[in-house]
Amino acid sequence: MLSANRTIPSATKEAVESASSSFNWRKLFITFGLLLAFCSLGAAFFLPSTERIIKTVKIQDLKLGRRAVGTNPDRTEVDETIPDVDQETWRELHLTMQKEDGYRIDIELLRPLEWIEFYSAVVGSTVELELHEMGAVGPALVTYFGPCPPIEPDDGTGRNVVTGRFKHYVTDNLVNVSLEGQDEPTGVTDNHLYWSVTRNKFVPAGELEIGEEVDTIHGTTKVTSIVPRAGPEPVYNLEIHREHVYRVGELGTLVHNTCVPSPRARGWDRATRKRLNKQLADAGVPSSQRHEILNDIRDNFTDYHKVQVSVAKRDRVLHRWHDNGKNAREIARYGTKSSVTRSFARNQNAVKADWNMLTNASRLRIKKGTVVIEGTTAAQYDEVLKRILPGGGQQIFVPSARTNVFK
Repeated sequence: MLSANRTIPSATKEAVESASSSFNWRKLFITFGLLLAFCSLGAAFFLPSTERIIKTVKIQDLKLGRRAVGTNPDRTEVDETIPDVDQETWRELHLTMQKEDGYRIDIELLRPLEWIEFYSAVVGSTVELELHEMGAVGPALVTYFGPCPPIEPDDGTGRNVVTGRFKHYVTDNLVNVSLEGQDEPTGVTDNHLYWSVTRNKFVPAGELEIGEEVDTIHGTTKVTSIVPRAGPEPVYNLEIHREHVYRVGELGTLVHNTCVPSPRARGWDRATRKRLNKQLADAGVPSSQRHEILNDIRDNFTDYHKVQVSVAKRDRVLHRWHDNGKNAREIARYGTKSSVTRSFARNQNAVKADWNMLTNASRLRIKKGTVVIEGTTAAQYDEVLKRILPGGGQQIFVPSARTNVFK
């Protein structure tokens, strides 16, 4: 976490001019709580013959959807398959929660609909968060839910989207980190992670040693001192999409971000997928079909440890709401063990309005020997109704419904 209790001259800047280029680019740094970001003003961002302007930007002024520079040296932390932030399918949320020391954390997040559905995150609801670095574990109250702000375009300069902002007060674990070649120290919490070139890993600021080399935008430099800093005062942190790092201080020193766990990290893991894949294999489902079925389970069920795959030992009943094929056919893959009301199907079985208008209810038969998947329905965000469908009801999923379900 970075301290921001310091005045930075707004006119502070340094320019390197080149008469041979009409392009320019800007570096935006945090100095004592100012975040390093880059703002490209031309296509020749990496050309050596460019004008370079350095000026400060306060971390608390860097909005969601902007971009910050930084590449994570520990590539095991980076999931390259994570999709880009999409303004159409992401939303902005604000939350607040209490820390163990009694102070409050104010949180702003950008999250995909999948995350929102998983947590049933609506204004007035609570989301269980684990922010150990900030001393906060427990319920966070959702205070705002709205559209995703504009996402700064990717200009190919290695900058990543800011998806989280955190503010809280700290009393007793602040330190000033001074570096060789840096005029002013950087105020951080002693557990904020710096990339140590010496150790080739992230190290808490309070555990850095004098002479230890850290990574800056200009290359490596050495730690010259670490001294306690008086509190309390407000500190800030960011969450950076995919790379989980950003740069701070006059030199642009590489530090780690705060990260709010995703739904998959909290439930859908490799062990769960392996267990369900084995159950599907034991039930005779061909390997060519299992990947798609596993993705359906991930997206439409919750409490994954309770999801069960079985083979029907006798004909079974499947109750299903549909709209005679307008959006949903009578014979399809999802239903319930017993009859439910239209309201239950919409909410507890989280049937979106654009999926199914729920105008008719049928009692169907599942043929003996059919693979059946049962478990708890995941929440969904309904774009038509503009609200969360909470889920929580039991549902049946029949992957081969077109051939093994009958009236």
